[in-house]
Amino acid sequence: MTDTVVTSGVTPWAQMIPEALALVPECPNPIIRDALHKAMREFFSTSRAWRGKQLTLLTTVASQESYDANPPANAEVAQVMSCYRGTEEIECEVPGEEDDFYPAETGSDYRISVSDDGLYYELHPAPASAGEVLKGSVAYTLAENATGVPTWVYREHRYAIACGAAAHLVAQPGKPWTDREAYKAHRDTFEAAIRDASNAAGPVRRRPLRVTPY
Repeated sequence: MTDTVVTSGVTPWAQMIPEALALVPECPNPIIRDALHKAMREFFSTSRAWRGKQLTLLTTVASQESYDANPPANAEVAQVMSCYRGTEEIECEVPGEEDDFYPAETGSDYRISVSDDGLYYELHPAPASAGEVLKGSVAYTLAENATGVPTWVYREHRYAIACGAAAHLVAQPGKPWTDREAYKAHRDTFEAAIRDASNAAGPVRRRPLRVTPY
């Protein structure tokens, strides 16, 4: 497999602000910057538009659950989309399944997930054997400490992301830029872009969510 991550430079925050400022002209730049960051994290996490394909994810160490994900600059891993050990597919863990294993349990039928901070891959149960190479594809989201956004995202999705930021801002009560009537239009544009990008990325889950009976 060839490691492939879509990167083509980074566009600084300063270049993103005017796009949103045109929609919320009375809002100060620092507040727009924060809203843009939130909109981009939501956009990436939900749409899976920023993907790394055919990557070497990790090499197992016996009894070790956690492995550095080594995401690109300005990124965190949002989810593992597929994972293989040779030709064998490794299932992607869904929320709650890690509780099915004892803390010290090991085995060869592990599942893969991502840590809450998006910086580590986790295997449950921990692998019993060392040296097993896992490869697959992942989706990224913008890191909390990101200094900019990938340039290809700026080019392809800047208006939709600006609308996502504007929707957040105009919904704030009691501000000079509050505009409840504009909220729906901005939010609809943002969500439509997320749906289009998500459809292009394929199925959201490969397995059903865990269900808790009542």
